[in-house]
Amino acid sequence: GAMQFCAEASGDSAELSRIRAFGEDLEASMVEALCSWGLQPRQIPLVRVVVPDKNDTAHAKFSGAWVMEPDRHTQTQQAVSFAGFSHSIQLEMTKELRSMLVKDETKMRKFGYALQLAWVRSKQAFPPLVAETGAETLQSPLREH
Repeated sequence: GAMQFCAEASGDSAELSRIRAFGEDLEASMVEALCSWGLQPRQIPLVRVVVPDKNDTAHAKFSGAWVMEPDRHTQTQQAVSFAGFSHSIQLEMTKELRSMLVKDETKMRKFGYALQLAWVRSKQAFPPLVAETGAETLQSPLREH
């Protein structure tokens, strides 16, 4: 939400495309990481990337952005609007997922890697003006065991 609102305010259509691609990569990476963990209930999606539009405030509280309050900013909005971050997300996790991550270091690493993978993919698809290092050294723990 915060990334989208910032891009919409600037009128940058390429940035909006980058944000959509990041959201798709984030969802795919997280689903891959979480799909075999037995989280309940199974009838609803494991992961939802919430990108609200200005007319739909139903899921705004989960998007990391305040839609209608220009003098109030979430941490994700502050990161992209004022601190110069290219990416910023708000994570909402169930108690069951938080408990799994605390108890199992391998799952915690896979979860973190899934987040990092989505970020790296979005940076590779839309390279920054200044080259970043380290992305080429990532090794996927998602397929271990």
